Amino acid sequence: MPSTLRITGLATGLDVDNMVKQLMQAEKTKVDKVKQQRQLIQWRQDLYREIIGDLNTFKSTFFDVLNKDKYILSANSLAPYSVSIDSNAPIKVTATADAQAGQYEVAVSQLAKGATVVGELNAENLNLDTKLSSLGLSGITKIDLTYNGTGTSIEVNGDMSIRDLINEVNSETNGAVKVRFSELTKI
Repeated sequence: MPSTLRITGLATGLDVDNMVKQLMQAEKTKVDKVKQQRQLIQWRQDLYREIIGDLNTFKSTFFDVLNKDKYILSANSLAPYSVSIDSNAPIKVTATADAQAGQYEVAVSQLAKGATVVGELNAENLNLDTKLSSLGLSGITKIDLTYNGTGTSIEVNGDMSIRDLINEVNSETNGAVKVRFSELTKI
C-alpha cells in the first residue's frame, strides 16, 4: 500500500481550496475564452441561417417565374405605366419601361393603304414561276420603294420570275416590306 503524506488545511493553517482556486484562475480564463468564441460562432451561424432563409424567401417570392403578379422581371413590373386608348383607334399603343408620365394625343390625318397592282392581267395562268416578261415587263426596270422613311431601289428585268421579285424585295428591305403572292387567289 502506498503511503502518501497529506497535510490538510486544518492541520497547517493553510487554505488549500482558495490556493487551488487562485492557481486554476489562469487556466479557467483560457476555458472561458474558448466558450466565448464558441458562443460567437454559434450566434454567427444562427444569423447566417436567418439571412439565407430571408434570401430564399425573397427569391421564391420575387423570382418565381410561375407567379406573374410578383415576378420582378416580368413586363408588368418593368412597365409600370398603363395606356388607355379608344377601342376604335387605328393604332396600337404600349408603354415601355422608359415611358415618360403624361398625357399624349395622336391625330390620324390619313390611314395608309396596302400596295396593290393596278392594271389588267390574265390571272388564270399566273404562278410563282411566271416570268415578268409575260406580264409586259421588258428590259431592265428600276423600282423605287419608300417605307418607314427609308428608300431603296430594286432593279428587275423580264427574265425574273414572280418568286425572284418577291425574294428581291424582301431581302433588299431586310424584311421591313413583305411581298406575297397566292397561287390560289392570284393576288
